Amino acid sequence: MAGAPPPGSRSADALVRLLQSLLAVVETRGRLLSTELEEERAWLELRVIFAVVAALAGGFALLLFTLLAVVVFWDTHRLEALATAGLVYAAIAAWAGLRVARIGAEKPALLGSTLAELARDREALRSGTLARRVAEAEGDEGAA
Repeated sequence: MAGAPPPGSRSADALVRLLQSLLAVVETRGRLLSTELEEERAWLELRVIFAVVAALAGGFALLLFTLLAVVVFWDTHRLEALATAGLVYAAIAAWAGLRVARIGAEKPALLGSTLAELARDREALRSGTLARRVAEAEGDEGAA
């Protein structure tokens, strides 16, 4: 039995493999988290930029059209022109508020993919298939 490994070395090897698998899972989930945060930041930046441009341009347009309507109707119906412009602005504000609420409701949850992967990892750990999931993830990363 001179060539046989010491009795504790197999369990030490198994522990090392388990730790390597867990580290690989944590690394993969960390990369996924980083990617999701970067996508969220880029998405938010783009929305803010276009919202500011739209608000400024729309505000100037509304102001100029209101001024035009008041000047056109100055002698006959200036109060009606101002009231109509006010109602139009109120309708636009209501529509925009509803749209913002709808956009917020449709937006996917922050870190949804990461949380879903962690839930699948937890289930794989319970069912004993975590090693296969890690091997599949490593295979996917190697192909990319």
